Amino acid sequence: MKIRSTLLYFAGICLLACGCNKDKNGKTAPDPSYTSRIPFVLQDNFTFDVLWAALNYADMQDSLLQEGPYTLLAAHNDAFALFNQTSNDPARFTYFITYNKARQLMQYSILSGILSTKAMPLQENKAYLTHLGTNVYISKYLQNGDTIVTMNGIRLKSLDNPASNGLIQVLSELPNVENFPSLVTAVRSDTSLSLFSAAMKHSGLTDSLDGAKDAYTLLPPINRACMSSGTVLASMERISQSTPEELKTLLRYHIIKGRYFTSDLFRAVAADPSGITMQDGGKVGIGGSPTGFNSIRFTGTGNDGMAAGIPPFPYQRFDLNSNIPAGNGVMHKIDRVLIP
Repeated sequence: MKIRSTLLYFAGICLLACGCNKDKNGKTAPDPSYTSRIPFVLQDNFTFDVLWAALNYADMQDSLLQEGPYTLLAAHNDAFALFNQTSNDPARFTYFITYNKARQLMQYSILSGILSTKAMPLQENKAYLTHLGTNVYISKYLQNGDTIVTMNGIRLKSLDNPASNGLIQVLSELPNVENFPSLVTAVRSDTSLSLFSAAMKHSGLTDSLDGAKDAYTLLPPINRACMSSGTVLASMERISQSTPEELKTLLRYHIIKGRYFTSDLFRAVAADPSGITMQDGGKVGIGGSPTGFNSIRFTGTGNDGMAAGIPPFPYQRFDLNSNIPAGNGVMHKIDRVLIP
């Protein structure tokens, strides 16, 4: 921490020298706005203690010292506390998140330019490019007389907080990073979804989803859920012995047309309490608390009232199974196969 603080100090001195102006005597005058740039705002605000530690752990504490402008999607301390990560010591992040994942998460939280959420119009999951090279999806809508702004389904706690080189938008939860161009690639890369992935491939749905121009939402059951389901997804052998049509009948009941983060699903069911319409035309019930963390539930018509939930994450480790974005949609892993 001492070494990193020293590096930040010397980086600041260098940038300060670059950002100086000449006074009337030809001497260099420091830029008075320098100490109001985003890193200093974070350090001066105790509600970002853990985020500042994460930036240091990822060796990105200097990344927001330039003139910018930037927009930072800044996770509040409360967002880290949901995973029992409350330490502001960078050394304590080793178990919570790997170094590479931390760098990706921090890069994913930075956008070039000024993105004022107060000035933006009402919109649904509009894509904005991040410094990671992939998109975040921002919605702005009216709900019960209030204006709500979400990023990847996560509600913003505070909007348009100024710094001299940009804006800070405060997140109430940590987002999953968009790492894959398509849902098919995301599923194929996840070892906990190998049975669902094999079924998608054998059914022929892989090709149609991979090349789809429209966005989709996927509810893939994890392997443990498939194996205990008694369905055609129960094993590789049963998948290989099933016809593509048999598999499609079940798989399409796990696909929704459109990009639905959890907050979008709760809004959809508020508008239509009968449930969300799946790709096969059937309905899936949505339950849980819209204000709860990781609390959404899905109930199929044939599930006899037994709801599927989001698999829990390991204690004190950032491994979230809902709101997983991809280039052509979003994925929520579930712990039970949905039965039409």
